[in-house]
Amino acid sequence: MSILDKISELIKKQQQLEKRLQELEKQRVKGTEEKPTKVESVDLSVYEAQAKELLAQAREEAAQIREEAARIKEEAMRIKSEALQKEAEVDRKVGALEEREKLLQQQKADLERKLTEIEEIRKEQLQKLEKISSLTMEEARKLVLEATEKRLSEEIARRLK
Repeated sequence: MSILDKISELIKKQQQLEKRLQELEKQRVKGTEEKPTKVESVDLSVYEAQAKELLAQAREEAAQIREEAARIKEEAMRIKSEALQKEAEVDRKVGALEEREKLLQQQKADLERKLTEIEEIRKEQLQKLEKISSLTMEEARKLVLEATEKRLSEEIARRLK
């Protein structure tokens, strides 16, 4: 039987005794001089004492429950705080990974562009080699000297500026 059931039972008994006392009071007022016995008043005081004791126990139990609830709430708040910190850390790492992926994509695009440029240069060089290979030794020497002169004249012009 729980404390609340006991208190409820004691309250019912107290109400019954009070009702009985009221009936006795009515009879005494009407002229009947029937006095309540000491046993009934003693019973009432016993029930009151029991009720007070149960009430004290209930208060103590309620205080313990409140303390336990406060401890559980504190633990829940700590866990929530840890979860929020971990979530922030994960968000930070995801952001860093996204930034790194973006950088890698950009580097990949740059490399593909450079590879295309290299391929174009290779084709030009191959065409020049094919042209040179069909020339005589003297014609090839002349073409190389002209290209060198052109490149050097451009470089001299840049230096003079």
